[in-house]
Amino acid sequence: MRLAAAGALLVLPGMGVAQVPRAWLDGSGDLRERGLSLSGGRAGVEAGIAVGSPGALLELAAATTRGAVRHGSADLRVAATAGFAVRAGGSRLRGDVTWRGFAGGRGPLNYWEAGAVADTLVGPVTLAASLRYAPPQRALGGSLLYARIGAEGGLPGTPWSLAAHLGRTGGATRDPLLAARLRPDPTYLDWAISLRRTIGPATLSLTYSDTDVARDRPGLPQALRAHAGAVLVARVGFDF
Repeated sequence: MRLAAAGALLVLPGMGVAQVPRAWLDGSGDLRERGLSLSGGRAGVEAGIAVGSPGALLELAAATTRGAVRHGSADLRVAATAGFAVRAGGSRLRGDVTWRGFAGGRGPLNYWEAGAVADTLVGPVTLAASLRYAPPQRALGGSLLYARIGAEGGLPGTPWSLAAHLGRTGGATRDPLLAARLRPDPTYLDWAISLRRTIGPATLSLTYSDTDVARDRPGLPQALRAHAGAVLVARVGFDF
């Protein structure tokens, strides 16, 4: 939390008075992140609040982890983010630092990472590329690097939109057991495709998510490899 608070102090002076608060609440059949279940393969809820200006952002979010073995049987994950964004025409560049803490879990779990995302509008389609890096930390058993490309656009003649992404997780390994928590394989790919519709403040979506994580890996608990395969997830979210 000290790192998140320090980031907030750096960002706040540039926010001025043009603060735009936003809050959200999402419910999902399985909270998936980078192809892995955050909620132990069960339904979960995520909520958050963000305040920002055209050039800065502060965000606090919480997600139910439902006692997931992957996260030391923690009940809740909290993420605090401080960042900035620059816009030019239909393009945007954002950078941030995020601290992730796990409540009620056992063992080293908390870590921080930095990231950048760039997106641009090409006709009716938004293209995005992002990179996130967590330097070596005990909770990660090494370092963590995640790269992702994606696209989203409306389906002509319908109120629905389609989004898809491909991601790659890798990093250096110091402790194979701790590293397997967020990297069941030393490197792996994840991909997803989502059908979405927005109705007022609500967004409905149906997502197919999968990875190429191997089913078996000698010397590692099977629980760290669970909930990484193909799944179809329904979600409803509200923006306030």
